[in-house]
Amino acid sequence: MHTKPAIHDDDPAPSAAPALWLIRAAALGGLAITGYLFVLAARGGAPLGCGEASSCADVLSSTWSKVGPLPVRVPEMVASLVILAASLHAGPASPATHRQQASRIIGVVAVAAGGAALWFIGLQLFELKHICVFCMSAHACSLFILIAALVRGPRFLPLAGLAGVAALVVTQILMPPPAGQLGPGGITGLD
Repeated sequence: MHTKPAIHDDDPAPSAAPALWLIRAAALGGLAITGYLFVLAARGGAPLGCGEASSCADVLSSTWSKVGPLPVRVPEMVASLVILAASLHAGPASPATHRQQASRIIGVVAVAAGGAALWFIGLQLFELKHICVFCMSAHACSLFILIAALVRGPRFLPLAGLAGVAALVVTQILMPPPAGQLGPGGITGLD
């Protein structure tokens, strides 16, 4: 007798394959954008189409462009890589236990990345009052991943992802900004 494997609440439905491809594409897009911005920051250049006096330059050189000593692009790249790697184990060809674990990882990281994207979008709109098109594109990738992950399943709210967003926000608020960067109240360290 041939029996079907049990489907658990956190095992995504086979019909969720289009969402998985969207997750992979958005993770690759986010990785490409954040990787590009990281390389530019390391070399000291401005993104294509953005001069030194542009909104992109204002956002990328602000105090909010770091999480402690790290450029925000580092955790963004790590999140994209983790999601991409997990998505390769979340497809229907993988064993059910691998799909479930990969889906949990995608869920947690998607919530963290999506929450961080909302944080950084809010900072650009309300605090900095400058928009970086490249940054917004990377944030859009994170939000696409979050939406696709929620559509795909599992059907639980990954609290670890929310804890990651909270840690990011607290770190950014409590860590003193490096001197000479645009932050709340203007350029820091010029007194």
